[in-house]
Amino acid sequence: MDPIIEKKLAFVLEYAKKKGATKSEVLFHDNAKFSLKSNDGELEQYSIANSQVWGIRVVKDRKIGLSYSESLEENALTEMVDQALNFTKYSAVDEFQDISIVHADKIISDSAQVYRQDETSLAEKIDFALSLEAAPKKLDSAVVGSPYNGYSDIISKNYIANSEGTICFEKQKVFSCFTSALIEKDGKSAMNWHGNNARTFAELGLDDVVNTSYNLASELLNGEQIKTGHYDIIFSQDQLATLLNIFATLFSGKKAMDGRNPYRDKLGEKIAHQSLTIKDIPLYTAGLGYQLFDSEGCLGQEIALIDRGLLNEFYHNSETANYFKCKNNGHASRTARSALKIASSNLVISLGATSHNELYGGTVLEILETGGVHSGADPISGDFSFAGAGYLWKNGKKIHPVKGVTVSGNFYQMLKNMAGIGDKLYPDIAKRLFAPIIRWSDLTIGGS
Repeated sequence: MDPIIEKKLAFVLEYAKKKGATKSEVLFHDNAKFSLKSNDGELEQYSIANSQVWGIRVVKDRKIGLSYSESLEENALTEMVDQALNFTKYSAVDEFQDISIVHADKIISDSAQVYRQDETSLAEKIDFALSLEAAPKKLDSAVVGSPYNGYSDIISKNYIANSEGTICFEKQKVFSCFTSALIEKDGKSAMNWHGNNARTFAELGLDDVVNTSYNLASELLNGEQIKTGHYDIIFSQDQLATLLNIFATLFSGKKAMDGRNPYRDKLGEKIAHQSLTIKDIPLYTAGLGYQLFDSEGCLGQEIALIDRGLLNEFYHNSETANYFKCKNNGHASRTARSALKIASSNLVISLGATSHNELYGGTVLEILETGGVHSGADPISGDFSFAGAGYLWKNGKKIHPVKGVTVSGNFYQMLKNMAGIGDKLYPDIAKRLFAPIIRWSDLTIGGS
């Protein structure tokens, strides 16, 4: 924790109190991002970006005021406070939003779980970035390019302090990379991309990223439609993560508070197959959503969103907890520039006992690519329809690649129709979902 920043936090809080704020909370985000992109064997992008942003939330006369500043100068910080307090003059009374997190001691998170020293040289990073573009072309002369590729690493330092004495600091580092393979052969074309995120440079895995990107593109080159009908579906972890993100309304205490969560009144009711348990675990060490505390400084808490098929809990921050008169479970989200919201950390779906042979037995369609997911989904009704591609399996054997089909169904109904849950966890690319392979029953496929 930088003592200069700590002093400025105290200065802002004291000034806010002096100017009449009943309570105040100040955030400081300090991000340093390094990124590279290759094109035609040369670096097309070499970027070093640093951003520092202050944000304040004040309570005065039971009204909320927000403002931010990109300057560390004291006159800019006092102006930020003045703007937030002025904002309260035009705000409505907020019955439920408050600044109430109290910690007797400083909360500091900069352990090896979230930040590790990096001794990778600049030359190694540049060579890695160039290889992201060059390596797919070396695998096959039919690869005409890798139009989407990139490497980045980011160090983020986040401070939270409030008028109740709370001071929190978190320092994290994440490495990312991705590449693509564009294949043209016999008048056909196909492209696929793949990436990875990790806590260390060594964990990125160039070969895996390149080979996965190429292999799927190569096979989809000869993909074909399957007959329209009802199929059991296995979504890849990345596609499942996308679906869970789109329909996260289901778990939002904020959406429930605003009347936009269709399951607002279903806590304790069965909404999914009895084998399904979904937990949010902020301190899950393998997850890149690891957080010791949320955006209000509330310590992260493991919660079971769905427990053996029952809707067990919503995500809450201090505002929604006050509204529903329940416990704040530490899932507030707020940037220096934004209002108070709700967010997930690491989703972990509990293991089942279905074997690999059972999961891929009979006829099942594995979906590895999707298109138009967000535009084709309605978080309120649960209906979805989007383009899909992947593999058709029969009796445990991969039959042929599939493309040009439409996957349709209802997410809320899908949760109830499960044919099996695997016995091993796999992460998505973002390392924020850890789930077994799940076979979902009776979804509609539009094909030939």
